[in-house]
Amino acid sequence: MKQNRIKTACAALAGLCALACVFLGLTYLLTGELCLFKGILGLPCPGCGMTRALLSLLRLDLSAALSWHPGVFALPLLPAALVLFLRGRRRAGGVLLALFAGVLLVVFLLRLPLLARGVPPLDFNRAAPLAPLFARWLG
Repeated sequence: MKQNRIKTACAALAGLCALACVFLGLTYLLTGELCLFKGILGLPCPGCGMTRALLSLLRLDLSAALSWHPGVFALPLLPAALVLFLRGRRRAGGVLLALFAGVLLVVFLLRLPLLARGVPPLDFNRAAPLAPLFARWLG
């Protein structure tokens, strides 16, 4: 019985990965960006720079990780929340997820004024369909 659960979980994970690849491919074809948020709105998403920050953190380059995305230091909240959810402590897991989402939102709002510099990942995609809504505000 346990083997069936493992096979089902692996099949579901493979399906999610395939779906994510199709989604990223379609997003890139339609918007020219791998991030749907940036491709549609023109603004970098709240997690923009997180992958580069994580890679810097893995190289123990803390200052680079901080500059790419300060929220990278809150990433351990995600596996902790997953463990709590799996052990039936949904409320505690939800609190950790909300805390992580709050960190992303605060970092996103604090970094918005930096868009004027145009340095990736904090650059503004003026070709995005909804970019004119933000272009005036960003200057």
